[in-house]
Amino acid sequence: MSVLNHIFQTLDLRRNARPLLVANPELLALLDQLATEEGRVLDELVEELLYEAIAERHAAAENFEPWQELTPREKQAAALACLGYTNLEIAERMVISGNTVKTHLRSVLRKFNVNSKGQLREVLTGWDFSGWIDGQDLWPDAGGYGLFT
Repeated sequence: MSVLNHIFQTLDLRRNARPLLVANPELLALLDQLATEEGRVLDELVEELLYEAIAERHAAAENFEPWQELTPREKQAAALACLGYTNLEIAERMVISGNTVKTHLRSVLRKFNVNSKGQLREVLTGWDFSGWIDGQDLWPDAGGYGLFT
C-alpha cells in the first residue's frame, strides 16, 4: 500500500473527498510524463519526489544553523568557495591576504564539520550563492530560505 493510500486510510479520507494536494495541470502533466518515461505508477513517483524534497529541505535547514554562526567575512569566503573560486581569487575579490582566506575557510570548515571546500560544496548543494559574485551580502537575516534555489 502506498504512503498516500495509507494516509487516506488513516485519516479516513476518500479519493473523491477534498484532495489532500492540489497541483496545477501543467505540473500534473509533467509528473505524468515523467512517470510514463520511467515506467512507474504516478502515485509512487509523487510520493518519492515528496520524500526527496522534504529530506533536501531538512538538510538545508540543518545547515543553516552553522551558516548563522559565520561572520560576514566567513560567509563571503564560504560563498565564493562554493562558487568554485580558488583561495587566490577569493583573496583578490575580498581584498585580503591568502592567509586570511585560509583562516576564514578553516573556521567555516570547522563550523560545518567538514574537511575540504569540496565537502562544503556538497553540504551546501542547492544553496544559491550567485548574489555573492558581485560582492553582495543578500541574506543577512533571510531565515535560510533566500539561500535555496
